[in-house]
Amino acid sequence: EAELMLERAVQDGCTRPNVYSALANCIAIKANTAKDAESQRTLRDRAFSLYAQSIALNPNNADTYFNRAFTAITVYPERALADLDTATMIAPHKALQFKQMRGTVLNNLKRYPEAERTLTEVLETMERSPQTLKSMEEKQRYSDAYLERAVSKFNNGNRPGGLADAEKSVSIMPQNQRAVNLLARMREVAGQ
Repeated sequence: EAELMLERAVQDGCTRPNVYSALANCIAIKANTAKDAESQRTLRDRAFSLYAQSIALNPNNADTYFNRAFTAITVYPERALADLDTATMIAPHKALQFKQMRGTVLNNLKRYPEAERTLTEVLETMERSPQTLKSMEEKQRYSDAYLERAVSKFNNGNRPGGLADAEKSVSIMPQNQRAVNLLARMREVAGQ
């Protein structure tokens, strides 16, 4: 329903950047659930076009760059890094969130040492902050940061360090199914 309403607004010539960004988000979500690669690509391309239109209307919205980076993370990781850099310049108060995603992108690019350094900085900052475990969202982000660093360490040859970080991720948030599954796979690969 939201997508139809947003689509109608765009077709009617709406000039509100948040309408284009919201429609791009809807289409990006659809791209992730599309059954075939061609549909995924077509939907992602449309989402990128809408993000570009939103940015043209308002180049100072960090969330639009962040959402475009999230959409690009696996298909255009270099573009994702550039968008995260721009988002950080626009909204330095959200830099930690953007830096954490940067670590994920670096893992996707197999730049594991750089990803590990980035994620270590994120974790050190989180651990100095009393906010880290206050909300469920922050707890999830904290668990995910350990999980991403586990990927960095494990794939860079530090299997014990990777396993320790994956275990820490699960201990922070036992219901983090992605962490539970990755820890099980790591243990299997490490022969434990």
